[in-house]
Amino acid sequence: MKKRFSIIVALVALLLVVITLSSCQCEHEIVVDKAKPATCTETGLTEGSHCSKCNAVLVEQKEIVRKGHILECTFNSEAHVYACSECELELVEKHDIEKTFDIENHFYSCSECGYKFSEKHNMDTATNKCVNCDFETMDTSHFKSGYITTEYTEIETEHFICKLDAHTYVIADLEYYLETLYDALQIASGLNFNTDEIGKIIIEVKTKEPNENGYVSETHEAYAYFDGISVSTGDLFISGGYAIAHELSHVLQNHNSGWYFCKTLQEGFAEYNTYKTVKYLEENYPEIAYHLKGAERTITNMRISDEGYEHLYSKPLSYWYKKGFPFDYAFNEDYAVGFRLMRYLELVYGDYSLWFTKYQEKNPYDYNKSDSLDINEVLRVLPDAYGRDVEKNFYSWLKENRSFFDISISSIITDRTELEYTNIYPSYWHDLNSSVFNGFKYKDITLNITEFCKYITEYKNDELQDFRLECTTLEPVTIKFYDFDGNLISVQSSESNNNTYSLDGVGYIKFVGEGTITAFNVLGFGNIVW
Repeated sequence: MKKRFSIIVALVALLLVVITLSSCQCEHEIVVDKAKPATCTETGLTEGSHCSKCNAVLVEQKEIVRKGHILECTFNSEAHVYACSECELELVEKHDIEKTFDIENHFYSCSECGYKFSEKHNMDTATNKCVNCDFETMDTSHFKSGYITTEYTEIETEHFICKLDAHTYVIADLEYYLETLYDALQIASGLNFNTDEIGKIIIEVKTKEPNENGYVSETHEAYAYFDGISVSTGDLFISGGYAIAHELSHVLQNHNSGWYFCKTLQEGFAEYNTYKTVKYLEENYPEIAYHLKGAERTITNMRISDEGYEHLYSKPLSYWYKKGFPFDYAFNEDYAVGFRLMRYLELVYGDYSLWFTKYQEKNPYDYNKSDSLDINEVLRVLPDAYGRDVEKNFYSWLKENRSFFDISISSIITDRTELEYTNIYPSYWHDLNSSVFNGFKYKDITLNITEFCKYITEYKNDELQDFRLECTTLEPVTIKFYDFDGNLISVQSSESNNNTYSLDGVGYIKFVGEGTITAFNVLGFGNIVW
């Protein structure tokens, strides 16, 4: 119905127009309506016409859309200028500057126009930073490079004689590291080496033969004898192991009592004294502590399973002295039991070495006799030093204090905030590995990738392929990357907690500010599969 009505209305309107036109008897006098071109700011009109007598529109003028400005850009050092070529419009805007640099110049470019500018760095000699951009250089003198022995070599210090196999990697300042460790072992334990009477401590550093695939591990069996130790090349403050501190703890005990008691007591003392020593170094000599791994790693290496605890409690401590604690329940067997026992003696009785020093007072060690004590004699040692209930109360104490020992590697966060500069080395342990920091807190820490590369390429004759850093952090991270000469080449900031960065051409990296790294891996080396 509505459609029909609309048609009728349209027909009526058309009829009225026809009647009107047919009724107009005017002889039109035509007037041309001139065209008006469109401009930047105003619309235009096409040419039209109308009658000057009756004003009837003969040719209707149509609107022409305005053209808009035709802008041309020019620029100077402060701004870019957009000017319209057809009107007086002019827009002046500050540059949207993007800054980049290389080791010689800094570059400015505007993302909105073609402005580009470069100039030599203006370096402030006091800060080693450019006053006009973010470029800087770092003082690489903090880092000292090691060397590789080409033949059997002896290094003598105040308290040690180091006997090194040929093709041993020797870190810079080895003498300082050894003597500082010597002092730390004494401070942590409260005992003294007897080098004045016995003589200097011998450290034999042994290389290992390659396996059938050509792979050479940098760690293998380490052991101590009365006045010396034997360790692998990787234990010489390189691969982050603490075997050297453990074996020197045995020598420390030997110098204070030459008797061999039993594995639980001997290894427990050496392992716990290592823990105490590394703790001391972390607080006072963090650069040395890093090269011995975190103190908490001694705890994780002494893990006992849930079933292992039940198995331990099923027999008196004296039983394990005789039989030894089985590997099925503890990764390091008697070491793990002895480690717990030493902490018990320290916290409850205040001294974890009294058992052998007191025994030595009553039974001076005779160098001309066997050092191994009969097990019945060993069973008297702890009661004589701490009282008859010392072993009986150990298990009840352990049940209440087990949480100290039950930490996982992934939960370890070592405080490295006092460590400003350090060399890092890859871990060529029993199989090829990446270089790994377990979790650590940092504050403006700089790591030497140059020494890392030297170790891989010159010492291990290995290759760098897809050389990169992977790290996981708790907070947003900013890392500065420097070339081998200490020139800043890039700054990477990331809100992500998991990041990968190329290390091609990188000699040093600096984690800026404070933060926590939960995993740190340097990858892209090790092309021999073991």
